[in-house]
Amino acid sequence: MSVDASLAGDATGADRRSGSRRLRRAASLAAVLGVVALYVWDDVVLAAPIAAAASWLGGGYAFVLCTPIFFLGSSLLALAAVRAYEASSQGRPSRLERWLEHQTSGRRGRLADRVMRTTGVVSFLLSSVLLGGTVTTWLIRYSGRRESITGIALASSAVNAVTFVGLYTGIFGLLF
Repeated sequence: MSVDASLAGDATGADRRSGSRRLRRAASLAAVLGVVALYVWDDVVLAAPIAAAASWLGGGYAFVLCTPIFFLGSSLLALAAVRAYEASSQGRPSRLERWLEHQTSGRRGRLADRVMRTTGVVSFLLSSVLLGGTVTTWLIRYSGRRESITGIALASSAVNAVTFVGLYTGIFGLLF
């Protein structure tokens, strides 16, 4: 094999690797943009069926009907996001997880650990309400927690479904 042929083979392999990296980056960017778009437009898109149910059935019945549907959808998305993260990370810790581990090793870490133990439930509830079950579960997994992630996804999705559907069935129940 000539030197030119071996160089051409290396360039082709390098091109494939860089193309693969570009494809992964494009897919990651599309996923992030999709999450941002859903976060921005979720009130418009996801509240429409609640408005229809509230106008047709009334606020209370719409709440009873829509809450389990929203809970199921949020739970499935949260678990799918965690599985996708697991597949892409291949068990390697994220930058956030490494940073958190480094921070907890010092004196500040003990203080932060005490604060998290006292405000953990409140933070979890606020995150579930404001960000949704899917994003909250993914953030918790991204920060390094692996145990009880299914329970976390279900609890966060339940909080989000009750508050989201409750807010809009209340508003639309008053309007219709």
